[in-house]
Amino acid sequence: MPQYRSYDENSIVEYLKKEHADVLFGIRQIKKVKVKSIEVDVGKINSYRDEHIGDALDFYIDADDLNYYMEDVVAMCRELKVHRLTIRIPDKNFYLKELEGLLHMVEQVCFEIGDNASDDGRIKTYLLKRYGEEIKVHHAEIPWEEPGKNYIYDSAVMIPYILHKAIMGENEKIEYKLVDSGRSSALASGERSLLNAHGMRKPAYYAYKMISDLVCGNIVDTGEGYAVSRCGETTRVLVYAEVQPCKVYKNPESLIKTTQAEIEIEERVVKLHNMNGTFRVQYYYYENQNSLLDVYGNFGYRNSLDRNEEEFVRWVTVPMTGFFTKKVLGLFTLDVKLTPNAAYMFIINAEETEK
Repeated sequence: MPQYRSYDENSIVEYLKKEHADVLFGIRQIKKVKVKSIEVDVGKINSYRDEHIGDALDFYIDADDLNYYMEDVVAMCRELKVHRLTIRIPDKNFYLKELEGLLHMVEQVCFEIGDNASDDGRIKTYLLKRYGEEIKVHHAEIPWEEPGKNYIYDSAVMIPYILHKAIMGENEKIEYKLVDSGRSSALASGERSLLNAHGMRKPAYYAYKMISDLVCGNIVDTGEGYAVSRCGETTRVLVYAEVQPCKVYKNPESLIKTTQAEIEIEERVVKLHNMNGTFRVQYYYYENQNSLLDVYGNFGYRNSLDRNEEEFVRWVTVPMTGFFTKKVLGLFTLDVKLTPNAAYMFIINAEETEK
């Protein structure tokens, strides 16, 4: 993923404070606090691995968009540890750049040939010869149909929604494409994708990043609003807010009104049993105030922003991070306060003891 470093970070901070302090330091009225306690014995690893969680890391992209966003796509596949990437071939007059860098980043690459492409086997033969027998090639079973425009896809509402679907294995799988198909100058498009046309990650991207981090280990426990995994001396704890209905919003203003009202705080007390020693904890979290749609709304959803404004949006719409150490004897407690649509990922590493 290319990074935009044309501005000194200090100058960006000063710009934010002067022009957009309400975004960074806005105060919303707290309605009430709901408390939930979660007990997890990290010493008991499930005898199975919840494969359906990792299966969430399957995405698709059109061949033309792959050519245009190749560098971004390779970076996302590396960062998300993508399991399967389906490349859609719309017709026989397609062109693809060299995919060697991408093939090494994805567990499986599939090509799906659309109705308008030749079905005499030439495309399949060409793809297998060019990219090797390890790829999969098949014809689309049903006509491709993109979901209608819905600005909820640009909002933080999708974070708990995606996490809940993946962790609890509920209902049908969500099909996400990697990047916007349009070349819009607007920062929010309403497309169900992970990256907008300006190379900015949408909130949904960070939901899948949390899933990717979680499945690095074996699943210890899952439940409503949380999941815990462990690999060696590393324990990962994912906590997310209550899931909101995935309604259709044809314009961004109507959605923003629902996220800027009075807020309910959800307090999750996660108690990890069988944890002994000193631990280094890294964490990152994402909530409404990081949302591309929320921040973009401070500019009135204008079709084009100047460089300072665009850099500001890029700088703000990333997760916040933190770090602390903690020494425990038997019980490790995390007290997490969640605003609506928020999610936290904690990566807990045991420090080596001196011999």
